[in-house]
Amino acid sequence: MLQEIDEDGDISILIDEFALGLSLCLKESKANEETRRVWLGALLEAELADIEIGGIDLAPSAREAVLEQARNNEWAWIEKRVRDAISKSGDWGREELTRFLAERPKQR
Repeated sequence: MLQEIDEDGDISILIDEFALGLSLCLKESKANEETRRVWLGALLEAELADIEIGGIDLAPSAREAVLEQARNNEWAWIEKRVRDAISKSGDWGREELTRFLAERPKQR
């Protein structure tokens, strides 16, 4: 449905601007763990929604933000959520979600 109403990509651009803003907040703020979880959760849901609708670059900055900004203690619940999505996805979705997990930098 999004593709039908967003022929010019304006909605996707706006969603990506939100993702960029949240990414900057995660990077620059001293937010508490609860706030960080809400922000990371919103970014993760944007990435999961994009994969679910076929990878139309709904918010490409969301994926990057989660991968770059999530701390080790945050990554545990992110990985659990992604693995849950993998179990409910078709072939292409499973591949993309597995790739997402594999992209996690070895760090932090």
